[in-house]
Amino acid sequence: MAKELHNRLMKIAGQVNAIDRMVAGGGNPVDILTQIHAAKAALTRVAEIIAVEAAAANVPEKDRQMAEDVIKRLSGLS
Repeated sequence: MAKELHNRLMKIAGQVNAIDRMVAGGGNPVDILTQIHAAKAALTRVAEIIAVEAAAANVPEKDRQMAEDVIKRLSGLS
């Protein structure tokens, strides 16, 4: 799991660096906003994965699906 999260975070870092280059180069605002949205969504997914893993480790088996559903719903609110 740590390797998968590391890979996701490295991709996000690349996205953020690309956004920085776009801003510095006077890129199209719509393209910049699209990339910002994609980076935010990717970070939200990383947070969701971490939260689900924590729930799986700390919530009784019978309540895990409910905990995962709550986490997914909450992560969509931000």
